[in-house]
Amino acid sequence: MDEMQCLTISDLAKKLKVAKSTLFKMLRNGEIPAGIRIGKCRRWRVEKVNEWLDTQAQAGN
Repeated sequence: MDEMQCLTISDLAKKLKVAKSTLFKMLRNGEIPAGIRIGKCRRWRVEKVNEWLDTQAQAGN
């Protein structure tokens, strides 16, 4: 079974080259996928983030 790779908020911010505060704003506005909650933490699956980025690129965003 393949291990699922997840990103923290810091990892996602680095990947998108935005500040963490910008990511929180984008989350509140529904502009990025919500990710998954693990306890009090939120994580984003790498493959879902990449799919979202592809969709954004195709839409011209």
